[in-house]
Parts: sequence; C-alpha cells; structure tokens
Amino acid sequence: MSTRPTCLFILVAQLAVSPLAFAECDAQTRYQLSQRFPPWQVQQMCAPPQQYQYSVPQSQQVPYSNMCVTPYGSCAIYGAGPVGYACWCPSPYGPINGAIR
Repeated sequence: MSTRPTCLFILVAQLAVSPLAFAECDAQTRYQLSQRFPPWQVQQMCAPPQQYQYSVPQSQQVPYSNMCVTPYGSCAIYGAGPVGYACWCPSPYGPINGAIR
C-alpha cells in the first residue's frame, strides 16, 4: 500500500481549511483542532472574521482643472490635472511654465 494517497489527502485537507472556515469555534471544535494543529493556528482559525471599513479621506479628493495659468497668461490643456500641478503653455519663444488652476 502506498502512502501517496494518504499524504495527498492530508495536503488537500490542510489547504481546504481556511481561517474563516471555523470562525468563532465552540469548545469541542477547538479541542479537536488542537489535536491536529499548533495553538497559534487554532487561534487563527477560530478568530471571528474581521470587518474592514474602507473610506476615502477628504484629503484624497483633489479638484481637477484643464486650465494652465502662467505669469504671461493662461491656456487650455489637453485633459485635466490636479489643481496646483506644474504645466506649460506654448508661446512663440518656447514653453512657459505655469500651474494648473
């Protein structure tokens, strides 16, 4: 008899056990798990699922504009960019640096 099927079964069984599979275990389940897994892994498997709250802070909501303002005037730029970023406007003498406003 080969040990390959047994090893494969154990490997698949361990991969199938996820941290949320035994969320909030009762005493009997914790005991059974402690017979097969180290304490830190039992704790991880029996921990209640965590709820994550995602929100965008106000500081990340940046206004956008498509106008570049230079000391010598302004021009429309292709697309839009965050207000305050560097830009340039064309002139007969070359580009003039400015900021998006």
